[in-house]
Amino acid sequence: MQRTLVASAVVALTLFFTGCLKDERTVSIKADGSGTIEIRTMMKSESIQQMIEMAKGMKEAMGGGEGDGEGEEEDGPENMFTEKTAKKKAAELGEGVEFVSMKPLKEEGWEGMVAVYSFKDITKVVIKPGSEDSPMGDDGPGGGGGGGDSSPKVIETIKFERKALDSGNTELTVITEGKEPEASTDEDPAMPEVPPEQQRAMMEQQLAMMKQMVGGLKMSVKITVEGSLVKSSSPHVDGNTVTIMSMDFDEMLEKPETFLDAAENEPKSLKEARELYAKMPGIVYHPEERTTIEFK
Repeated sequence: MQRTLVASAVVALTLFFTGCLKDERTVSIKADGSGTIEIRTMMKSESIQQMIEMAKGMKEAMGGGEGDGEGEEEDGPENMFTEKTAKKKAAELGEGVEFVSMKPLKEEGWEGMVAVYSFKDITKVVIKPGSEDSPMGDDGPGGGGGGGDSSPKVIETIKFERKALDSGNTELTVITEGKEPEASTDEDPAMPEVPPEQQRAMMEQQLAMMKQMVGGLKMSVKITVEGSLVKSSSPHVDGNTVTIMSMDFDEMLEKPETFLDAAENEPKSLKEARELYAKMPGIVYHPEERTTIEFK
């Protein structure tokens, strides 16, 4: 069981195809509950090209030729950062969310896009940092993707509540819904027990693999209020912006002993998982389920 955390992360993070992804989401909100969502996504150019070649090879192996499978190609890796892709994302962000604009991005060794969406009611907005979005969700440390569903999911869905205060200020509540770990019932009696020292060595090898796969991996979700931020229950405040979650995998792996210690103390509950990951280097995260932000 102690190996589950790192093993799940290794298997799941391969879904990022070497993990070379940057995904920054900023929700900007006005006092009336309207606002915008900016999603800035980038991937290493080398990884995109590898994905394109792999998809091409799979298509050829299945007997596809030039001009075949046109519908599938629209969702292929070569079309990850297009206006059409950005427009499709609006429906995933909640009822009433509308696409506003998309701009391609290109930096040295990286390419992607920044997409902007608008909403009239923050309480209908849903952020899902899950399987294709964030290692704090389904497919990463604290998630249940790839290696099974027994591990807790620290953040599965982010929702919002808003109310007007007697003072005239507005209070926004950010709700990070997670998932409790499921009881593991698939123990293999034929699997020999591994001594603790060997487990540690195995995890160190897996960690070395992760360093190669997830170089440059960064994820974040931030809330920016229009006006003046009065107070927040979260300590992660910078001006009128509150960081709900942020993860820099390069920074996490600068202190591998901390990561390995966490893996050896696999959390048995959602509460334990949240407290554990909030203390890890490279992760900025308020462990409470509800974060309040008061602004005027």
